[in-house]
Amino acid sequence: NPPGVITDELWDAIKKMRSKQKIFIEGEEDLASLPAILFAPLGALIVYGIPEEGIEVIEANEKNKKRVNEDIKKMEVVE
Repeated sequence: NPPGVITDELWDAIKKMRSKQKIFIEGEEDLASLPAILFAPLGALIVYGIPEEGIEVIEANEKNKKRVNEDIKKMEVVE
């Protein structure tokens, strides 16, 4: 996965997750949390690392899903 990009492969892998699973991303995962929050069931926790700082834990709640959806709509689609 290139930096600053959510590839179709990553998007589809996250969308298909239905239970507690891990996705190992080769390359950059800087935007992977966005579809994870969007597609996760309400109440799920998305955990990801922040280099030199530790981890971030985000709850998949209505507020965060709405914010992510708004952010994704602003992004450019690159084919």
